[in-house]
Amino acid sequence: MDEVIEGLADQAFTRFLNQCGLNERGRENNQILDALAVPDAELQATCAGVAREVHEAGRDHFGAKASVGEWVDFLVDEVNIRRAGVLKHLKDRLRDGCLTWVEEVPDRVLGIVGETLAEQGAQVMLKLLSKAMAEMEHVRGELHAERQEELTLAEYVRSDVSDAIGVSRGTLSAESESISRALQAAIQTGVVHRYYAAQREMAASLAQDLARGVLAPLTDTLRDAAHGLRVAVEADRASVGATPIEAWPRHDPPADRRVPDALRPGRSLASVIDPDDFPALFDDLTTRSSGRSGKVDAWRSVRRVVISGDEESPTLGRWIDTSAKWTAPEWLAVDAPPGMASFTVRISRDDLLRRSRGWLNADGSAWRVFLSQGLRGYLSDDLPVAELASREDRFLSALEAAFEAAEPLASVDLEIL
Repeated sequence: MDEVIEGLADQAFTRFLNQCGLNERGRENNQILDALAVPDAELQATCAGVAREVHEAGRDHFGAKASVGEWVDFLVDEVNIRRAGVLKHLKDRLRDGCLTWVEEVPDRVLGIVGETLAEQGAQVMLKLLSKAMAEMEHVRGELHAERQEELTLAEYVRSDVSDAIGVSRGTLSAESESISRALQAAIQTGVVHRYYAAQREMAASLAQDLARGVLAPLTDTLRDAAHGLRVAVEADRASVGATPIEAWPRHDPPADRRVPDALRPGRSLASVIDPDDFPALFDDLTTRSSGRSGKVDAWRSVRRVVISGDEESPTLGRWIDTSAKWTAPEWLAVDAPPGMASFTVRISRDDLLRRSRGWLNADGSAWRVFLSQGLRGYLSDDLPVAELASREDRFLSALEAAFEAAEPLASVDLEIL
């Protein structure tokens, strides 16, 4: 069983990371970095503003022309002078992105965990959370290494400027294409690489803090809740009159659709719905109530609602509540002290049964109409003619069978029926 759980978790892990916005695997996946990043247009506009300032300063300083060496010294010095102010602005914008990320990511993770819980079950979900915590630690190390690479690249401003100019002697005007290239190189190396380093440092810290502040307490809470559910199910099996949940989630819909032996009418009873016809009726009612077009999608929808709930519905509610929010780490310098999240999970036996009944009795659902329908509604004149005739025939057959079973204690002249 452990190997099966591990295999299912391995298959679902990349998708889980992508849905949570936590995929930093390889150079091509940068979901955390992208979420924190200053928008490209804003970054380009900031760099362009610095370039204009330095270009104008060079034109004022040198006049018509200057030697290559003078231009190299000037561009390096001028970009370095402005670097601290530009980086402060960019880091402030990164912090804004971090605060938004801290606010949004936990709720997104809870939503995906609830969906995965409904699809894969508690044990696979716990394995996914364990893998996610290990992944965040790996991401932290990887981002720290990338940060160091960016800082190393940022040290080569002078050589990159010289390479961009392309010549080592002579004089150049401020309007020269070589000066424009060199200025872009100075900003890219001296400013942008340091911005990338700061971005990776913040992302690494957030990844680590997310694992400690959200994923770890969520794992503990879910593990305890799943254990409690197992204990309740085992107790139900030994308890007369209880309503057990044999498996969670179920993977044998045909067994679910059959009428249990305990609920089948006895030989002396007659029913307008033959128990053997109930599976088809069950499928029809479930599909129509779910609003889906097929049985498979309908069952997935029902499982998701019963297990993960629906926060938009006051009757169903969400499968989990955040008792205490994860607050930003200290380095973000916010007013609230840093803190771990805590959760209240609602996946006990009674919670699942409550949401099941809530779904069955939702306003306008086919199941609600069926469950609340009396004989008057069953034989309503509002039905299509063919359906009404079929129901009347079934009712009369059941009534005749009931009176036949009651003889000699009761008797009715069948000619009047």
